[in-house]
Amino acid sequence: MEIPNYESLQKATRELIGSFNDLAKRYKPGSYQALLQVVKGLKETYEQNVEKKQQKKSRGLFSFTYFTNPAIYFTNTVPDQLRLEQIACITQLATTLPETLEEKKTANYFGILLGSIIYRYLRLEMAYQGFSAVGSDSENCALKKTLAEVLKLNTDNALDALTVFECCSAYQTFLKQDKIADTFAYIKSDKEFFSKLSHVIAECQTDSEMILRRIEYLHVIQNVDEVLTRLDGPTRLLFPPLIKELKAAMAEKQELSAAEIQEFWKKYAVKLKPQEAVLLEKIMVSTIKKEELDSKDSSISPLECRLGDRLNTYKKYVLFGAYVTTLQKVNELSVAELNPLAKKMNTALTETISKALKIDASNRLEKQDLRWGFDYMEHFLKTPGIEEQITAKAWGRADILKGYVVTSHKALDEVDEVDEGMVLKV
Repeated sequence: MEIPNYESLQKATRELIGSFNDLAKRYKPGSYQALLQVVKGLKETYEQNVEKKQQKKSRGLFSFTYFTNPAIYFTNTVPDQLRLEQIACITQLATTLPETLEEKKTANYFGILLGSIIYRYLRLEMAYQGFSAVGSDSENCALKKTLAEVLKLNTDNALDALTVFECCSAYQTFLKQDKIADTFAYIKSDKEFFSKLSHVIAECQTDSEMILRRIEYLHVIQNVDEVLTRLDGPTRLLFPPLIKELKAAMAEKQELSAAEIQEFWKKYAVKLKPQEAVLLEKIMVSTIKKEELDSKDSSISPLECRLGDRLNTYKKYVLFGAYVTTLQKVNELSVAELNPLAKKMNTALTETISKALKIDASNRLEKQDLRWGFDYMEHFLKTPGIEEQITAKAWGRADILKGYVVTSHKALDEVDEVDEGMVLKV
């Protein structure tokens, strides 16, 4: 297959989580500042929605609803005091949170505010379930409708378990700080508030972990790219001293053969740190001409340009290796998976990687592509000092990831054809 160049692959890597969220159809909340402004007008929006509710038509003198729950037989078009108190709890929170902060700093406050709204929305949904809600219509609940509008919920933007878990957990953590919950009159009056909030969180924990696990696989790919980026500058700084030594070694020669370069390298490598030696050896050229050592119009010599290109190629194949390692793993996980949500998330993860690698019917992974990916990834993970920099939560530990790559690499050499389950078929 044609593997994207390093710059394209790096750009796709930065966009992995957003791409996965889109393909998994996860909830999109909008912006923090916009939500703050909408929440501050929540009471007025609720009252308007109450006024819009239509009086229900009489369903007959002997309506079952009338006898079992006459209070809801006719639609209430007056704002409910309990609902107003619940709204006040949310709007009070909005007024206490900071408005203007850097995007990274707003993430926690955004989650807290979303958690307060999501919790109330889900509690209203629960209230309309079961025997207590016989004859009532959750879609006719003005506050539920209002909160759905605030959250921008629709068939294409529904809440997902991870969003509910993270936001409601952030809300719970915020409230449990020293005496903060006591500043909210509604929370203080509801003795079961925290038990109900904990129930909402617990209900979605298992499903949230399924989603998070797939995202963590993508975090590993991003982490590999971060390490490669950190290595780039220091590795390039090794080029000028190397070229200086080559000039001295080639004082009487016009060209160095592969065998002569190997002899030179044995002596030169001892001057380098272990990590530097391993990386520089991997990108070293096989032949060198004397004319490549001197810069002409540019401050960079032709050999330094070649080494720079080879470094980019190395980074491309290492990053590609991180992708195909993840792709193989998710395909293995998908074989016996029966849980509908897990299957959906596996599909989204596979599609996310395929999109980043530009895999399609005319650009498919072959055995040799996998071999290159595993080879470079194995070399990278075995480089001194690299394993300690890799955060591989999805795999358990970085050494487990390394073991998987080594085993997969060996397995490719033991089969004549790529196993059906190892590669995405488009």
